[in-house]
Amino acid sequence: LSILLELFLDASLLLLFISQALVVGCLFIYGYLPIPHQWASRIIAQQVPQNTRLKIDEFRLHIDGSIELAGIQLRTAEIQQSLLEANTVEVKFRWQGFTELPTAESITLSGGTVYIPSVYSPDGYRRSILERIALRLIPETGHLTIDRFAARHNNIHLRGSFHLLTNTTAGPRQSISQIDDKKLIQSFYTQVAKLSQQQERIDYFINPTIAFKVESIDAHTQQIELRISSHQ
Repeated sequence: LSILLELFLDASLLLLFISQALVVGCLFIYGYLPIPHQWASRIIAQQVPQNTRLKIDEFRLHIDGSIELAGIQLRTAEIQQSLLEANTVEVKFRWQGFTELPTAESITLSGGTVYIPSVYSPDGYRRSILERIALRLIPETGHLTIDRFAARHNNIHLRGSFHLLTNTTAGPRQSISQIDDKKLIQSFYTQVAKLSQQQERIDYFINPTIAFKVESIDAHTQQIELRISSHQ
């Protein structure tokens, strides 16, 4: 019996050593540790709105504790075409000791593209409306900040920032999974259609850059600073 127990302990230590070696090897070779895809996808699916479909190719845990999502596609149950694609999304966490769960400190998206699906497109064809999207989102209590935003629409370069109030109404806070994403998407593409009608106003600019700053004054008022520049 003692021999079997000794073999069991030796085998357990060997498996532990191999596991640690694999973790160290992945961090040394790749710079990150792959997270099990099926497990991570199941957790993500529980957190997004019910109508949203999110496909992620890889989940990566970096040595600093941040998590990187690679190969992202977002669509809805009704629209099979991707509405958003991104190369990577990196989530950095703020650790508050071992007694509390970490909170998201920043979310950085790179290589993003937003599409208008054929059902909302004026000409009936799916096409991109924003390309080369890069942004950093900083979630904070009571407001949400995007301190760096860059994108391109046709020949128009966009640069700016957002500082928006959140949870301004009384009552329990609505979780992400409870959001009516169908209504939100319809509203978004309605605004896109209105903005596209205004593009002719700046068509005479050569490769223009639109710099903007959007800031919430209160629950019903937003201040927008806008500057358009062009290079001859």
